[in-house]
Amino acid sequence: MLDEHLLSSGRRSALERAAYLLAFLHKRAEAVQINKQEAIVLPISQLHVADTPGLSIVHTNKTLRKLADRGLIRWMDRTCLVLDVAGLMDSAGWEGPSERRRPLI
Repeated sequence: MLDEHLLSSGRRSALERAAYLLAFLHKRAEAVQINKQEAIVLPISQLHVADTPGLSIVHTNKTLRKLADRGLIRWMDRTCLVLDVAGLMDSAGWEGPSERRRPLI
């Protein structure tokens, strides 16, 4: 997991970083079966998305808009609805975590 996070900071573009972060959080929430029956809504602000991979808030806003325009996410105030996790993973160039049960964080 640490290798993926370091790779995300050092080698991915802003779009790939944001896509990776949202896909990663979605997969972690899915692994602990949050909202099993419903779509997973991530309680995260754009500032969180900017700070985590080290992007500016302005660049993050534009990047998230690109992801939304591609139909991968829907941004709603301080939450993000992931519409296409496979598309996010593809945009990030990430194959996903190994399949095992573990805590969210």
